[in-house]
Amino acid sequence: DVADDPQPQPGQVYDLLLVMLDAATKAVDWTAAAQNGQPVEYPIIGQVISPAGDMRDLIQTPLTPSTITFPGFARLAGYATSTAPAPGQSLTLTLLWQVEQPTPDNWTQFIHLTGADANYVLADGLPRGENYPTWAWSPGEQIVDEWTLDLPDDLPPGDYTLRLGFYRQDSGDRMPAEQDGAPAPASAPALLIFRVD
Repeated sequence: DVADDPQPQPGQVYDLLLVMLDAATKAVDWTAAAQNGQPVEYPIIGQVISPAGDMRDLIQTPLTPSTITFPGFARLAGYATSTAPAPGQSLTLTLLWQVEQPTPDNWTQFIHLTGADANYVLADGLPRGENYPTWAWSPGEQIVDEWTLDLPDDLPPGDYTLRLGFYRQDSGDRMPAEQDGAPAPASAPALLIFRVD
């Protein structure tokens, strides 16, 4: 209700906090407590979703089309990198997700780099900077998700594949994935391949 407050951003989930203010001073001087009497710093009473809608206007560079799908959930329509992958390079990976069906589950996204003798975890977390979990995604949304990837500077020569997918933190189970209409090995489809000479 304050005109200068920032407006909710699309593609985010916000926590609702209950805070009691002193009527005269407007100071927060009533500390919330749990049932066991322990103080609660942030008394969260619920969450609200600010839908992503169509976020394609946020994309600044042309996307490379993708054939990666997670059946019954979403399709990766395309991706872009801020620079070509190379050892020691820090790059931004932009993903465009087209949501096809909702999921009640809170899937964690992973991005791995695999080579002949090496596997690296480049990213692991909830989409959109931990702010838009998959349970909040709605059919028809076009979600832009960006990740900053730091490639190791000691990559030996060889071919490397950037892979992505989703898994459940409670069980480690991966969401089934397809690429080019066929099941992706280990439910980790290949996003792009590059060579280190």
